[in-house]
Amino acid sequence: MTTPLHPTDLRLAPAIAQPTASEGDNKSLTSDEPDGANPSMTRKSPRRFHVWGERCSGTHFIIKLLERNLLDAEYSEAHGHKHWVPRPGDTFAENDAGIIIARDPADWARSFHRKPWHAAPVVRARSFPRFIREEWIAGDVDGVRFVERRHERHPISGQRFANIWALRAAKLRAWCAFIPSDRRVCVNYEQAARDPQAFLAALAFRFDWRLTAHYHPVSTYKGLATSDYRPRTYLPLTDADLAFMATRLDPELEAQFGFTDFANVVALKPKSATSLPVVGH
Repeated sequence: MTTPLHPTDLRLAPAIAQPTASEGDNKSLTSDEPDGANPSMTRKSPRRFHVWGERCSGTHFIIKLLERNLLDAEYSEAHGHKHWVPRPGDTFAENDAGIIIARDPADWARSFHRKPWHAAPVVRARSFPRFIREEWIAGDVDGVRFVERRHERHPISGQRFANIWALRAAKLRAWCAFIPSDRRVCVNYEQAARDPQAFLAALAFRFDWRLTAHYHPVSTYKGLATSDYRPRTYLPLTDADLAFMATRLDPELEAQFGFTDFANVVALKPKSATSLPVVGH
């Protein structure tokens, strides 16, 4: 479905997905420079990078990977938390880079159900079939009183999301719209996790960043634990759950992150119950 990462040709880099033509007149990530030329040499190299992604999508892994291996840029939350949509009226900083991460939908949903960060108690108590189908409510219990996280509602309508798929799509669209296309990269978490060094090389080429002389891996849970990470095991999704998921995903949006074939739910069925590292919070 995808080709291996290649640091000198972003058109062959599935972990750094290209924006589609439907995004308007914004400059594409695919350069007009001759083959092998670095597109970032025509502008100042970003000195800050921002990372956004839904919970359980690999954001912490990517942040730690970049912090340990980049020499020229540092992580910033100047535009808000990595899981939230940008603040109304905010404008993306002129010389920053924005990295958006999405994880395989089936693995993401199962990981999110296992650790439903910020979910309301009623959501936490749901079975997996209900978790992926019913209204998303975020909030915390303050003593005996439930306090909803209203910033976890739709940024325009102010309504609660119908389900986690609507939550995923709205945030991915908001982040893509917020970051200018010439400073935005859409990262396929699975591709980056399988070959982090190739991912780093492609990203460094994209923004003319220098890497450390030696590679520094992230081999523990979120880069914080002391013991090596052990992949989680999940039960396979049922055909009914896969079919529901396929009807709720936006194929054009998901394709920007390298996820395709949603019309054929059989293609979505995991080949095994073992996922890649769960490092998404």
